[in-house]
Parts: sequence; C-alpha cells; structure tokens
Amino acid sequence: GIFEIQTRHFAALRPKLEKFLPHSPVTVVYPLPYEKYITVMDRESGEFLSRRKSPKKSTPYDALYELYNIRDFLSSENLSVALVFLNVDEYRYTGGKHFGRKVKSTRIERIPNSIEKVHILSTAADYESLLLPEGLGEEFTAGAYGKAVSKTFKHGYSGTALLEAIGILSREARGRKNIY
Repeated sequence: GIFEIQTRHFAALRPKLEKFLPHSPVTVVYPLPYEKYITVMDRESGEFLSRRKSPKKSTPYDALYELYNIRDFLSSENLSVALVFLNVDEYRYTGGKHFGRKVKSTRIERIPNSIEKVHILSTAADYESLLLPEGLGEEFTAGAYGKAVSKTFKHGYSGTALLEAIGILSREARGRKNIY
C-alpha cells in the first residue's frame, strides 16, 4: 500500500487520492503534537533562553478541518487515516516577523521524541466512535457540535459536514439552521 505523511493542507491530497485509491490501499498519516516542550533560543548567539511545557494538547477534533478537505474520499474502503499523537520538542528563535507583523518568537524546528497514541480511522464506525462526542442529544447544530468538542464554529461545521459525508449524520434545514 501507499503511506502519505501529511502535516497539513489535506486539500492538496485530492488529486493523488483520485489516482491511487482505485488501485491500492492508501494510509494518510497525520502527525499531531500531543505534549510539546518549547525551547526559545536567541537569534544572534544561538543561546538557549528558556524551556517550557506547552499547555496545549491536540485531540482528534484538531483533525476535523483537515479531514473535511478530503471528506469525499473517506468512505473509500482503500483509504485509512492514522492520527499519530507525538511528544515533540519545538525550537524557536526570539523576535522575527510573521505576515508583516512583529512576533515574540518564530518556530524553526519540531523534533518528535515519542509516539503517545495512534488512532486508525478506516470505517464509518471508527469515525463515529472517535469524532462524535457523547451528550449531544438526538438533534443538534454545527455550533452545538463545536461547543461539545471544545472547538470553534469552523471546527463544528467541518465536523458535522465530515460526519454527514461519511453517512453518520443526516441534515435537515429548519429555518436558517441546519439540524443534524
């Protein structure tokens, strides 16, 4: 089979998936930082200034937006997605610019240390068990889904559209809202 490691921009995978899926099993590996230590270095001297643990931890819901971009292929029996949660060290330089504005630090490298956990998504049941949180009720909106997974409306919309494309959810328009 084919393994594709994709750190972001899953939309760029669509032409490859169109060509490969009819002929061979494809596994898309999506590495996500689970536990991250950030080391800040001085840009001029290279001296290590600080090291701290990031409070952020990735969850499977962080993959919603990227998976949304390949939602039309997720029902294929030849496609699997591996969400790989890694413990990483991130190195940054002080100062710099990002999109024309000053920033405190600029990321220069992420080095994985270990694998914390792996979730393989191959069937609709895999997606349902991992990406459909309990306690949503029989009917809900994309906004309610986003709140249930502690993410933004963008993630809520991506998640509900993704689960609808796989066949887990069905949508009904009521006024200006879609109910799932």
